[in-house]
Amino acid sequence: LLSGIVFGAKEHFSKDFKESLSTTGVLHVIAASGMNVSFIAAAMLFTFGLFMKRQVALVAGCLGIVFYVFLVGFEASIIRAAIMALLTFGAGMLGRQNWALFALVLTGYMMLLWQPSFLFDVGFQLSFMATFGILVWENWGLGWFARLGVLGKIFGENLVTTTAAQVATLPILLGVFGSVGTLGLLVNVLVLWVVPIVMTIGCLAVLVGLLLPPLAQLLLYLSLPFLLFFETIVSVFGSFGWNFQVEKFTLAMGIGYYLLLGSIVVFVRNQKV
Repeated sequence: LLSGIVFGAKEHFSKDFKESLSTTGVLHVIAASGMNVSFIAAAMLFTFGLFMKRQVALVAGCLGIVFYVFLVGFEASIIRAAIMALLTFGAGMLGRQNWALFALVLTGYMMLLWQPSFLFDVGFQLSFMATFGILVWENWGLGWFARLGVLGKIFGENLVTTTAAQVATLPILLGVFGSVGTLGLLVNVLVLWVVPIVMTIGCLAVLVGLLLPPLAQLLLYLSLPFLLFFETIVSVFGSFGWNFQVEKFTLAMGIGYYLLLGSIVVFVRNQKV
């Protein structure tokens, strides 16, 4: 489980646990994904920034991101997230404002220019639309939860991020898989706070293990309570097997869905103005 969260290795999972991950909508956690790259980028920028100038820390962060991509493999979601992170760091080095949506669109364009077949890759579609949904809705949702204090901010961030990603990718999930887990929002809110802690311990153990393997093994035991919590929540809720299924979800239905969703976004933003 720890290897899956940090490096995307999921070959040794049992069939039942894989089904539980899929049913509860947290399969994205057990994969090398944009979330991993985002965490690695943030952690490196923070760490290097403690003893380096910001410009140097950004360069070191870029090198770290490239190394992580080589480490986990060139999957579409990893490449998309890595390019976007590199664009963001590059904008920081140039002192430019971080235009996240522009960076995402530019990343998608560059990836399709390099490999047009990515357009029909489900992983690319899910990764791109999930990120797009989060960027569009996140600030509005987090602003509301921030009024509830620290707990509201922590769980609100998980709720807003999960909701935005699932809303944005719903037509793809229904069109390709024909079903979506009905407990996804609840389970994600319950377990996502564990992921940064586990990734921190896992990455730290990898670095320490290069010099002192026994100490690294001891560090790994710190992640055990969090991993047991994650596994228990997923297994319990996964045993319910609650999925929303459709027999057929057509392209026209998907286009209508996104047009309606776009109208809602425009309306909400106009109300704020």
